[in-house]
Amino acid sequence: MARAGGWGWHVGDEGSGFWIGERALRASLRAYDGRGPSTALEPAVLSHFGLTRMDDLVRTVYDREYPRHEVALLSIRVAEEARKGDPVAREISDEAVGELALAARSVVDRLSLAGHEYDVVLSGGTFRAIPDLREAVAAKLEVPGARVRELAEEPATGAVKLAIEALSEKEAG
Repeated sequence: MARAGGWGWHVGDEGSGFWIGERALRASLRAYDGRGPSTALEPAVLSHFGLTRMDDLVRTVYDREYPRHEVALLSIRVAEEARKGDPVAREISDEAVGELALAARSVVDRLSLAGHEYDVVLSGGTFRAIPDLREAVAAKLEVPGARVRELAEEPATGAVKLAIEALSEKEAG
C-alpha cells in the first residue's frame, strides 16, 4: 500500500480544491497590488465571496475561522476562468494537474506497478466539481497500464459495509 498527497490543508494537499482556491486568492491579491499579472480571477474572487472591494477580502479570511470550504469551492471559478483563457487561472489549473499526476506516479513507482495493469483512483470533491480535471490528470499521467477512474463510493461507506459484515459474521458464528 502507498499514498502520496492528501495530507491536509496545513501541510500539503497539492492539487486539491483548497490548494487551487488558495492560489487564486494569492494571485488575485498580487494582481490587485500590482505585484502580479492582471487576472480575471480578481473579479471572480470578489463575486465568489460576495465582496465589492479586494480590501474586504482580508476581513473575510481573517476575522472569522478560515473559510476552508469556501476557498476550496473557489476552485470551480478558477476552472471556469481557465476555460475562458485567463493565463493565471490556466497556470494554477495546470500546476494542480501536474501535482495530482505526480502524486499518482509516485505511488506507481513505490508499488512497482510499471508494466502491469492497475487502477488509478481519483477521489475527492474537486473531481466531481471540475469534470475536466479527471481527463487532464489522465492525459498528464501517460503511464502504460493505468486505468484512471473516479472513486465509486466514499471510503466511509466501505468502512461501514465492512463493519456490518463483521458484525453479521460475529452474530452468525
